[in-house]
Amino acid sequence: MSEIKTNIEKTLDNAEKLNESLNSFLKIERDYALNRAAEIENSSDENQSLRGAAIAVKDNICTKFSQTSCGSRILGNYRPQYNATAVEKLLSAGAVIIGKTNMDEFAMGSSN
Repeated sequence: MSEIKTNIEKTLDNAEKLNESLNSFLKIERDYALNRAAEIENSSDENQSLRGAAIAVKDNICTKFSQTSCGSRILGNYRPQYNATAVEKLLSAGAVIIGKTNMDEFAMGSSN
């Protein structure tokens, strides 16, 4: 197995294991992350500043490959048709987004 894919797999394993007690992630995107790691490994562009880095994004940042509920049941399993600019920049830099992290509903900052 490739180095990037191995590192991403270890990161995913740890995230899944620890999420039971920490409740950090609303959604861990194992299949997406492993496919993305393989895509980066097969890429000829080795000068990406974040090549293979595991990244998690808050659930109020749009990703077309995963739900974006803003921590709210109202939005439930909403899946945007586009990526936020920040996500596009992370992907262009070679990052591997492993999931969406938990947050206060609509980032209101009351409890989380």
